[in-house]
Formats: sequence, C-alpha cells, structure tokens
Amino acid sequence: MEKILDANIIIRYLVEDDNQKAGAIEKLFRSNEALVVTDVTISEIIWVLLSYYKQKKQNIIRQLTSFIQLTNIKCNKTILIRALEYYKNLNIDWVDAYLSSYAIENKITGVYSYDKGLSKIPEINRLEP
Repeated sequence: MEKILDANIIIRYLVEDDNQKAGAIEKLFRSNEALVVTDVTISEIIWVLLSYYKQKKQNIIRQLTSFIQLTNIKCNKTILIRALEYYKNLNIDWVDAYLSSYAIENKITGVYSYDKGLSKIPEINRLEP
C-alpha cells in the first residue's frame, strides 16, 4: 500500500539535523514500502533548503536527484530529473525548469510567459500574449 511523504520528512533526512529522526527516515526509505512524492513537495523542499537552510543549489540538486531515483519512491521521475538538469545547467529558476520539463514530457509546444529564461530551452516556444 502506498503512502505519501510530506516535505518535512524528506528535509529532515537531507539536512540531518536530528540523528534519531534521520536514522528512522533512512530505514523507511530503504524499505520496500511504496512512497509517493508529489511535484509540489519537491518544489517545497527546494524552496525550504534554499531559503531557510541556505543550502547551495548544486547540493540540493545532487541530493534530490539521488533521492528521486530510489526504487521505492513513486513520483514523476522523468519530469523531475529533466527539470533538475535544466535547473542545474541553465540559469533559470526551479519553476521555469519544471514548467519546461512538464511541457516537453506532455508534448506541449508553447509556454505563455514573460520570463525570458524559458527561451534558453530549445524545445520550448516561449510566447507572450
């Protein structure tokens, strides 16, 4: 039976600020239990780690990429991995990286936005109304 993971569980594990909780969470992650992580949860994790914990973007990307690839984690792996790559390699924010990855995965050819960062992704046709 699947269970959803809240952002605070994943954050506790990534920042290791409570060894007892981090150990219990690691045991959960290494179990065979199917754990669901939503796209919104990943966005919340990135925001909290950047703003509150002042972690470096590259460290967050590395940790989340490894986490998402755990076999019992159920999420939009293709979209999230591609978005993390865009976020890592292009000078765009997380939401733009995610929107682009979502659009490509769903064969959406245009994105209405005033954010010129989207134009850095060749597969995206940035449009303005």
